Amino acid sequence: MIALDMKDLPILGDPQPQGSGVDAPFWAALNVGELRIERCVACRTWTWPPQFRCGECGSWDFAWEAVALQGVVHSWTRNFQAFSPEWSALTPYVSLMVEVPDAGDSRFMGLLIGEEGALRIGAAVAGVIQPPGPDGQAVLRWKLVDQSSGERR
Repeated sequence: MIALDMKDLPILGDPQPQGSGVDAPFWAALNVGELRIERCVACRTWTWPPQFRCGECGSWDFAWEAVALQGVVHSWTRNFQAFSPEWSALTPYVSLMVEVPDAGDSRFMGLLIGEEGALRIGAAVAGVIQPPGPDGQAVLRWKLVDQSSGERR
């Protein structure tokens, strides 16, 4: 996990994500500092978002495998609308869609934290797991990686 000053992380009130059903292992893994993604035991296909049955081979047997908190920006947008009152202090904020190569290029949404000067499609990012808040749920954020030194910004 990346060491990060908590002042860089926007602390959100309700609504927080709630794990239930097929995605519960994803949220439980974040709570212990890991990114785990569903993978078919039979054909080894990564599945995101989680499903009850593999779309490739039809198997019902899945494992939740840990993957590196690294990816590349697939898409991004700057949001000026606070979609709930709790987010009003964050605006404007940047939402990313990040491709994670270690998970078969599965794509994840998340907020960008830290500097955004080098933000572009294809930029390297590192996942940062924001510890559980008052309601007990950790969330995944993304931070740009300085390509010249490998350091996080």
